Amino acid sequence: MDLLTLILLLISIFLAIVSIVLFCIGIPYGFPLSGLSFMFFCYVFLLACVILYLVSCKYFLKQLNKKHFSLSRKLSSKLQSGDKTVMFVKENGYWVCLLGNEKVDFQIHGCAFRKAFLLSFVTRAIRYPSISGNKKAKMLGKHIYKGLNKSLNVVVIFKSKNKETRKSIVKNGCSKCGLISMLIIKSKLPCSPQHHRPISESLSHQIIYLDEETFVKI
Repeated sequence: MDLLTLILLLISIFLAIVSIVLFCIGIPYGFPLSGLSFMFFCYVFLLACVILYLVSCKYFLKQLNKKHFSLSRKLSSKLQSGDKTVMFVKENGYWVCLLGNEKVDFQIHGCAFRKAFLLSFVTRAIRYPSISGNKKAKMLGKHIYKGLNKSLNVVVIFKSKNKETRKSIVKNGCSKCGLISMLIIKSKLPCSPQHHRPISESLSHQIIYLDEETFVKI
């Protein structure tokens, strides 16, 4: 997390605490003070969430390297048909993806949405083969994507000590992307015009070659 983001986040938390105190103090006096302080708290809370989201999107995506790009290609090849699972195990505080005899760690300990980050990684790997060079890039960040093999079912397993969580991300060829995972993907595929180009020419509306390395370097 860069210094500026950390400062903004701490300021947001401080203001949120102040607004809660004002809300409690203002309750006996009715709406003017307590109501406004509650509205201010909601605003600050949303601001803090946006900052945490930006930290997850912008900083941790840059931490992905060649071993993650290689893992993504292998997942793209493996997750094409049939019933599949992707296993993440927590080791020494980090999530590690197990693929055959290979272990690839994700050092995203400071990420606010670690599981959503990993789910977005797997979702991208699944969608790359059918979208790359064939469909508009924005399809990568769709909440629901149906362009996969109908026989494909994918479950992502998170295992930490004795606790195991399962998340189905593809069912009968229908890929579903959670809100945070979707936002992480869309953060790299802006829909707004850039450099005074019309929206039809923005990156998300183009048919381009996509894989994990290309995506991270956008």
